[in-house]
Amino acid sequence: MAKQQITTRVPDEGLIRLNAPAEQTGMNQSRLVVEALSLYLGVEVEGGGDRLTKVEQQVKQVQQKLKLLGN
Repeated sequence: MAKQQITTRVPDEGLIRLNAPAEQTGMNQSRLVVEALSLYLGVEVEGGGDRLTKVEQQVKQVQQKLKLLGN
């Protein structure tokens, strides 16, 4: 599937909130936006959401293990 380019303006607060997870995950802003849109729209967008879904699953596993340990 061909990729299309869009341009949007983001308020300062939105950019700050976008940059933090981008830096933490090592994803660039474009990839993070594609994954977020994929999750928000509930559709697959060229692999969008895959990485976030895996991270969410890992977080759930850690939470379950902590619960078993009594934390």
